[in-house]
Amino acid sequence: MLQVEADVGVVLCGVTDAYMKKAIMDEIKATLDEKHNDWKNLYFFDPDSTDPEPLSYEKWLEIPASDRPKVPVIVLFDMGWQKRGHSSISGHAFMIGAWTKKILASVVCSKECDKCKRAATNGEKAEPHPCPKNYEGSSKAMESDAALELTIRMYEEQHVFVE
Repeated sequence: MLQVEADVGVVLCGVTDAYMKKAIMDEIKATLDEKHNDWKNLYFFDPDSTDPEPLSYEKWLEIPASDRPKVPVIVLFDMGWQKRGHSSISGHAFMIGAWTKKILASVVCSKECDKCKRAATNGEKAEPHPCPKNYEGSSKAMESDAALELTIRMYEEQHVFVE
């Protein structure tokens, strides 16, 4: 139930996968923007150019997706829990773009599933269902594990690495 509630919550807030993919592209554009480039002293060079110049967002888009250089983006990260302290069974984490202030990635971590727990209590096997349990480990480590998961996901799926 927790994952379903989380999915419904982000959809109602307008934060869907499509929204986050567009937000990442907006963040990449802002990162490759000249004024942010100068601030970070960050330059990408067009590999086909004999006279290197900073790689613009438009040029970056022209490169086939599999060959595009990964863009470093600066993010803000935070996680919240449904219970205070380090004993919560679930939490939600977000990575937010430093330039656009848009949500780039999110995850809900859950240590339990009511259906599985109820079935185990009755000595039965739970029926197939969309199980929200996706985290093993201490609640204390949940935040760092969520940050790592989102960082890896953004690197593998979105052509960015997190600074």
